[in-house]
Amino acid sequence: MTTFEALPNEIFVECLEYLTTWEIFHGFNQLNTRFQTLIQSIPLHLNFQKIPKEKFLQICHILRSNPNLKSSIHTLQLLNRNLYKQIDFFLSWFSFDEFSQLKRIALIDIDQNSDLRIKSLTPFKCKSFNSCQSLVDQLPTITHLTLTECFFNDLCLILNDAIQLKYLNLGSISKSNQTTNSLILKSNLQLKRIIMKNFECNFDDLEFVLSQTPNIDSLTIISKTNSQLINAPRWQYLIQNSLTKLVKSQFSFSMRSRLFILENFQQFQTTFWLDEHQWQTDYGYNGSYSIIHTIPFVSNEYVFEARPIRYQLNKTNKFQQTEKLDLTFESPNAIRWRDYFDNIKSLTLRFIYKNQNESIVDKFILDLSSIMNLSNVEHLNIFTDTNDEYIPMICFEIFKRSSRLSSINFNSIDLNCLFEHKPLCNYFNEMIVNLESQNYYSFETFSQVELFCRIFSNIEQFKYKLTNREYFVYLLNELTHLSIVDLWVDDFETFLSWFNQEKYQFNRIFHIEKNCRLWIESVFPSM
Repeated sequence: MTTFEALPNEIFVECLEYLTTWEIFHGFNQLNTRFQTLIQSIPLHLNFQKIPKEKFLQICHILRSNPNLKSSIHTLQLLNRNLYKQIDFFLSWFSFDEFSQLKRIALIDIDQNSDLRIKSLTPFKCKSFNSCQSLVDQLPTITHLTLTECFFNDLCLILNDAIQLKYLNLGSISKSNQTTNSLILKSNLQLKRIIMKNFECNFDDLEFVLSQTPNIDSLTIISKTNSQLINAPRWQYLIQNSLTKLVKSQFSFSMRSRLFILENFQQFQTTFWLDEHQWQTDYGYNGSYSIIHTIPFVSNEYVFEARPIRYQLNKTNKFQQTEKLDLTFESPNAIRWRDYFDNIKSLTLRFIYKNQNESIVDKFILDLSSIMNLSNVEHLNIFTDTNDEYIPMICFEIFKRSSRLSSINFNSIDLNCLFEHKPLCNYFNEMIVNLESQNYYSFETFSQVELFCRIFSNIEQFKYKLTNREYFVYLLNELTHLSIVDLWVDDFETFLSWFNQEKYQFNRIFHIEKNCRLWIESVFPSM
């Protein structure tokens, strides 16, 4: 009989790829010389975003006690959003320079006084340019930079000082008080790719920046309100004179008007766009909202507001990059689209009407299946203010077609209404591990608690309003897969005092933060 340790290293490495870095450290670190060598030979990715403080400290201790492991860390994500500030804790023990193979850093909610000491040539991600002075000091060493938001004058400062920058990914770019006439911008010859996900400035500002980045070969820009950018002749002039090395151009421009939109669209159908560069565009309008974008659609999220957008062209694979679809329905017959979404992973349905006919459900599902591949859906959001009795039937039909669905979010929907649909409850029990909600779940009777535990026996995370301690104890005992519970309590100190006495009756490890997030570690094996 072949023993586990007799397997070749190649099999072990393949198995380790299915585990998180914490699971690898916890299960195999210092187990024996062979596994220690294997761990140091594979790339590790540390994401502390959903890690309780105690586990975070354990990982840091492992890295300090075994410095060779630092060379295995390839990506690192830290945040200061929790009550314990991961970034500050981490930097009190380590410098990023100690991680010789670090390829990417993501820092969320950086404090202004944080001393980052970023390793030279390291890709870097954070929320705001103004959030940390240390980032400004490190600009000359950064090659890849991602910011959630910045002002236009910040963008100019980045391009002036980040002399090795090759990749720049920006979220919202807001207009600053300074005009381009008062700004000085030097040429940035290293920059190859720019992504602007929400450009709120005017064309003059954009032209001012792009005229100083002549070596860009990939440009992505999205603007939701700026009609100035829908100007094909001006774009052509800018590209021919300043962006001569541009190979890949992706854009999406939208506006709350149809004025001149068709005429502007035709200007993107010339030889320069279609033949010389093979950049295809399409135009759509739904009565109040217009959009022009390159094909395929550049964003990973697409939102239909009440009425579907009718496109000028009937192109296939238009939405092959789109993974999130948000649909709003004003009437039962709202799905009348020609387009198809093949790769949707997150589906949001918003109902602002009440069904009057059960036959509408079958038609709705048939129409929905005609525009998207439901089998790829992993997360489902349902929003309705009507508590429509046909919502459970719609959910059931979606579950039947969505074998990967494991996460749901019901907003303002009475769970008791869903629980009356037994076939739907069977799907909940088999498939759902994450129960999301903007509201906290609560129970009026013990029978409701029992029913909830039977139906959602595999959930790992949910929100709970603690109104009855007996109910809470029962939930912790029955929901053995729980890892995170976001609690609502009237008095945190009183709850904490009680829970610290009661927690020993459970075969589990608990960590609780002052924001009332309860972290739960796996069940101990029974003796």
